[in-house]
Amino acid sequence: MFDIKPQFNLDHKALKIKYLKLSKAYHPDFHTQATPMEQVKILEQSTLINKAYKTLSNPDELLEYFLEKEGLLDGKPEELPQVFLLEMMEFNERIMDLRMEPDPIKIDAIQNEFELIMSGLNEELSTLKSSFDESKTHEVLSRLRFLYFKKKYLNRISEHMDKLNEILS
Repeated sequence: MFDIKPQFNLDHKALKIKYLKLSKAYHPDFHTQATPMEQVKILEQSTLINKAYKTLSNPDELLEYFLEKEGLLDGKPEELPQVFLLEMMEFNERIMDLRMEPDPIKIDAIQNEFELIMSGLNEELSTLKSSFDESKTHEVLSRLRFLYFKKKYLNRISEHMDKLNEILS
């Protein structure tokens, strides 16, 4: 529909231009004289265009789309390494302790630590996404799958971090 190669690093300006052209061409308001059956098809197409643009514009949704398309999200989730899970369990406990006994200095420290973890993960994701754009290999997608589940786990911790920050507000 958008006539672009499967890749992560998209030209967002060109994507938006294509989206606006498609949106205009399939906007239901421009097809009021069409038959009811044609109007239903136009509305379906418009909905599909909006959903596609939303997916293509969001790096996390685009990754999920590629993994689903390759069947890499079927079945059970990726088993994360025990070391990572233990580190995150300890991290969560520190967050819970700070929610019970807030300490602005410790909250700032844990926030910085979390940002470093997320930054490292996002850097690794970016490198692998560029590698996929060049090679399109299943092996790279499998590694991206692992990082996808790791990021989902970290996003849940991020919600706890947000609640911790609310305490300070």
